[in-house]
Amino acid sequence: TDRVASNFDTMAKLGDVTHGHEALRRQFPHVEAEALELFGETLCGGPSGEPDSEVVTALADMQLEAQEAASRGGGGTFLPTRECTVHLASESGATSGSDAAQRLSVEFEGGDDPPRVGTVLLLKGLPGPDGGKGKDNMKVAMAIPTGEVLSMELHDGPIRFWMCDYGMHELRLADASGDVFRYRFMATSPLGDFAAAMDRFHDSCDWVWDGGWTEELEEATMEMLAALDSHFEAMEVAFTKSPMGSMMMSELGPARRKLETSLAKALENHDAQAVGRVYGAVRSLLTNQSLLDTFSPMLGGGASAVPLKDSHLYQSVVAFEKARFGAASDAKRAEVKEALSTLILAADAHVAELDHGDGGFVVRWRTQVRETLVQMRDDPDATIHPLPFQQLRGEGGGYIADMMKSMCDSFGGPVGKAQ
Repeated sequence: TDRVASNFDTMAKLGDVTHGHEALRRQFPHVEAEALELFGETLCGGPSGEPDSEVVTALADMQLEAQEAASRGGGGTFLPTRECTVHLASESGATSGSDAAQRLSVEFEGGDDPPRVGTVLLLKGLPGPDGGKGKDNMKVAMAIPTGEVLSMELHDGPIRFWMCDYGMHELRLADASGDVFRYRFMATSPLGDFAAAMDRFHDSCDWVWDGGWTEELEEATMEMLAALDSHFEAMEVAFTKSPMGSMMMSELGPARRKLETSLAKALENHDAQAVGRVYGAVRSLLTNQSLLDTFSPMLGGGASAVPLKDSHLYQSVVAFEKARFGAASDAKRAEVKEALSTLILAADAHVAELDHGDGGFVVRWRTQVRETLVQMRDDPDATIHPLPFQQLRGEGGGYIADMMKSMCDSFGGPVGKAQ
């Protein structure tokens, strides 16, 4: 019939929509899988090709009961919920096509902070199964980061959607008139918040210096250049005794040249970009050097090879950072401290979210790094320098852990939660 064709045409405007078990699991996350399979087989058996409203209502009732039982500790997994209200602008003067997308907005409970992975959204303001709000034959779907577009079945009351994926989502509404409404939003997680906070901190720390050149900064720059040459001269003597050591030394070449170039430009031109790149170049050097330190006994370095963190070079790095921050404006220093505070909170939340308490990241955070970062944040005399943040990554262990994980994967070994 014409109505059946209209339903298919409307749904097609939303993209390649998936109905099935996965779509139902997201909308009714507390309903048992067996029930979803059973009801899913009869879901689209309603008149005119529409989902059977009685089936949808039954699933919604089962979801509500199971969710209330889980919240009381009566069985099932408790999932946090967050209300959000869908707003459709007035029809007056609106046109079809891309302009229509601008008429949809979503207001999240508690402000604009992105919803977290694991949260069940309670979407209010969507039309009921009979249209509502003047929207005849409205169809709703959610596009998720995997590229799938999951159908959302309309019923009375809030429509639920379980956020299982980190990344960008898009709520899509389509009606028979040809209008397609879209609203994009991000779903984040404690791990995602931590990564974003780390990026923000490094960005603010890179560019903390805003042009005030001082004698202390000039002396620290010259000292760091001299220490860099001395450090690599000693390393070349220690590691070129073996072919493997020579090869590993060559891997440090780009990081060394980047640091030397940035320091020279900073000294000659008092260039803000060059000064900022020094911090990033030191981080890159730390990553490569820590791996070399790990394999030092096997590469001919032996006891004579001094780890970078104990070297005269790194002491010059600390002196440079102290001078760089001392020459920065109060506003820039406050920006870095604020970013550091956000990073500490995000790391705390990530540690709390991990499902075990003896992982490498958890141990490093609780026993080594957190106290140091808090001191950097609260003590006005403390120097912010790269090493604690490298320790947060596990120094060279980050690279080695990836290598070992790859080996475990190849042998079918267990892989723990991402840290």
